[in-house]
Amino acid sequence: MAKRKIKKLAGSNPQVGIFWVYQGDIVQFSDPIEMLNPGTVVPSFVDSSYDHVNKWREVVSKYPALRNKEYYDVPRGRVTKVPGGFNLLAPSTIVKNPVLVRQIMRRFDLPPVKTRLQQDTHYENPEISEHELDDDEDTFDTAPVSPAGVRQRVMAKLKSSKKRG
Repeated sequence: MAKRKIKKLAGSNPQVGIFWVYQGDIVQFSDPIEMLNPGTVVPSFVDSSYDHVNKWREVVSKYPALRNKEYYDVPRGRVTKVPGGFNLLAPSTIVKNPVLVRQIMRRFDLPPVKTRLQQDTHYENPEISEHELDDDEDTFDTAPVSPAGVRQRVMAKLKSSKKRG
């Protein structure tokens, strides 16, 4: 009897935590939400105990080329559980890359229709001056990331890269 491959549903084991993106790798520190306790101030808000400052040493041990860099020099972000879904908080360099967003969502096993992608200035590299950013400091993209929306962004990016190349 042939074995059937069981396809895992997106969002069946979502995780919250932090990440960096370096040389095409997503360096992730996360926990499944069922292992974490809801917040005391906002009971339906769940965040991990990981923070970028304290995990940076582990990242540097994996990527020695980063030993002279600070944790905020590498694109980074956070995933949290909020009422009704999840927030993926990241700098503009990540938010504007739909392929990378989709990879991060897969790594954290986030359900696309319940995940809000937010550009967060907290995660911008301080070396980038304010005028180099496309959006105002307080502007966030809070639209849910649907599979169709990601597909449209990817297709638009491919078309624009073909025009340039």
